[in-house]
Amino acid sequence: MSGLPALLLRVRGLKTNFYTYQGVVKALDGIDLDMVKGQILGIVGETGCGKSVTALSILRLIPSPPGKVESGEALFDISESELAKLEGLRSEVLAISRSLGVWDGRENRPLEFPAVQRLETLISKRPLGPGQRQAVMEKIGTLREMLQRYDLLAKSEPQLRQIRGNSISMIFQEPMQALNPVFTIGDQIAESVLLHRPKRIYRKVVLRMRREDLRRRAIARLLDTFRGRSDLPAGVDLEDPTKADWVVLSGILSKESSGTPALLVSLRELVALDDELGEEAAKDSPYSRWLPKRFQFQIYMDLWGRSGWNASDVLTELQSVSPLGWSDVQTRDAFTISLTPGTGTAEDLRRRISDAMHFGKSPPSWVILGRILEPPSIDGGAVVLRVGKPFRAPSRNLILQVLSRIPALRRAVHHPMSRLALDEAAETLRLLSIPDPERVIRGYPHELSGGMQQRALTAIALSCDPLLLIADEPTTALDVTIQAQILELLRELKLHGRPSILLITHDLGVIAEMCDRVCVMYGGIVAEDAPVREIFKKPLHPYTQGLIKAIPSHAEKKDRLEVIRGSVPNLIYPPSGCRFHPRCPAAMPHCGWDAQDLETDIRQGLQELGLGPSSDVVFDASDTTKLTVGFPDGPEGERALALVRARVETGRESSPLLSAVRGITQNGHELTFVLMKSRKPQRLEVEPSHFVSCYLYEPAPGGEVDA
Repeated sequence: MSGLPALLLRVRGLKTNFYTYQGVVKALDGIDLDMVKGQILGIVGETGCGKSVTALSILRLIPSPPGKVESGEALFDISESELAKLEGLRSEVLAISRSLGVWDGRENRPLEFPAVQRLETLISKRPLGPGQRQAVMEKIGTLREMLQRYDLLAKSEPQLRQIRGNSISMIFQEPMQALNPVFTIGDQIAESVLLHRPKRIYRKVVLRMRREDLRRRAIARLLDTFRGRSDLPAGVDLEDPTKADWVVLSGILSKESSGTPALLVSLRELVALDDELGEEAAKDSPYSRWLPKRFQFQIYMDLWGRSGWNASDVLTELQSVSPLGWSDVQTRDAFTISLTPGTGTAEDLRRRISDAMHFGKSPPSWVILGRILEPPSIDGGAVVLRVGKPFRAPSRNLILQVLSRIPALRRAVHHPMSRLALDEAAETLRLLSIPDPERVIRGYPHELSGGMQQRALTAIALSCDPLLLIADEPTTALDVTIQAQILELLRELKLHGRPSILLITHDLGVIAEMCDRVCVMYGGIVAEDAPVREIFKKPLHPYTQGLIKAIPSHAEKKDRLEVIRGSVPNLIYPPSGCRFHPRCPAAMPHCGWDAQDLETDIRQGLQELGLGPSSDVVFDASDTTKLTVGFPDGPEGERALALVRARVETGRESSPLLSAVRGITQNGHELTFVLMKSRKPQRLEVEPSHFVSCYLYEPAPGGEVDA
């Protein structure tokens, strides 16, 4: 199991309907797909097959009404061990519910979050012993909590708002519809950063304020130290020193025996801050001119501390400071860090960490860790750091709530955050190869070309460095050169370790160029799911074969292109069984023919036989597996009855539809045709990692007759 790639998204049984005046549109009928971290997964199919609805259903962005996600689950960012634990709990709870007689007996019905909630209510009312009740309810409660943690369809709306745009971002089809025309591009990108990653902004504000203060004091002390001295190297500017100047001056002062330890510490911290801040270190001060600097520094330190912390955040801060003698850092759980001493004992390491967190002039990272962490403890030869309970979730400061009610003070407090968020917006646009991003962030959407709008939309999606980027036809309505630029951009993001990408398109050329794996969709189902090379080398589903045959080839000259006959089905009345079978060149009797199909065929046959208007014949197709045809009295009706019956009986050898007729009974002037029962094709792994939903790869059914 450990050698398998990490699973990022696991969708099972996703069904979505749209309730309209014309009827219920069954847009998705049990979508199953898996996505691995670091992978580009493509979804391809004809217009109306459900590609965009799949992405919107996963993020629960389907407008309701008329849309509704009926069932299914979408597990996001779940480890292999947690998935195994979840499936084990699901099996245990299912067995318990059946033993207590509260399960309805449908074997293929998945135990999803709504079903778990219903089971919890039903079992709580059962007469059980105290010990048994507690054990059963604990298992069900654990399963419910795990589904709420990982299943996107089980999360509350506030929880989903924290995920959308943060862990999962989406590039929509039409940039001008997705971008707000009354806000600048920079404001729209910065809004996403301020909403989802405020901690990153607070940290940058604090570090830049710290650097500015240290720089001012260090320059004053350096001027005093080197006044009248002749050993100052040429090119070093004490009035406006650069990072290289800090390094040179540190080397000179480190050789002196007295008077400079505190200054040396400041210079080394300045070098570290310049390394971390990069080009931002040279930008203007983020301070507001209307509030005391000391007061502002304390405000942002408090905002930083109250922004919600976990073990990964603590680990990030520990990586930004000089090690104090530890050799290894590991996370024990969501809020606990373990440090293994490299030199000395665990007690020595604990004391050094405690001194750094509570020393009055420590760097901001140590100061903030001293605020949010409980006192360091020793456990099994390692130093353990735990996030304090008050700091595990975001909270608000009463003073800041009062200040936010005063417009002038609110603007002064938010000014540095807005400036840094706009700086990040410009950096993101620069990453996307947009020239002069400082000018672009001040522009409005209508001032940009189509390709620039698409890049701006991509910048909004990438601003929070998501784990998953959903690109919904990002090259639609763009010219060829801009399409190539957008695809090259997505490929570069993938190569630089950026997010996994779910690419939705109807262009097989884009799929071949970009994707690692592809899901071929048709009529709201996944017809085929395989590595992209296998899809083009050996397509198994007739629909996939038809799509590939329709691609023009330079190696073979044809008079006309291959086409898939027929059209996309009306999903208000989708075909039963396999949804592709009315258009399939390899259709079989058990593919899902129903009474409506047989009625259409008989009406056409009557016209071909010249047996008068079809209005003389009465059809009753109220049952999907039965068709009753009533013929008029008289010789003409008897002749029509005999010819229709003979046509159906003799046509079974050549027509899969007529072969699906398993019984014909006559009652006076009525014929009743009974067809084979149909079911949805199973998702089968025909070859390793190659899944197909098609009757061609299933055993032929026994052909039961619904009497």
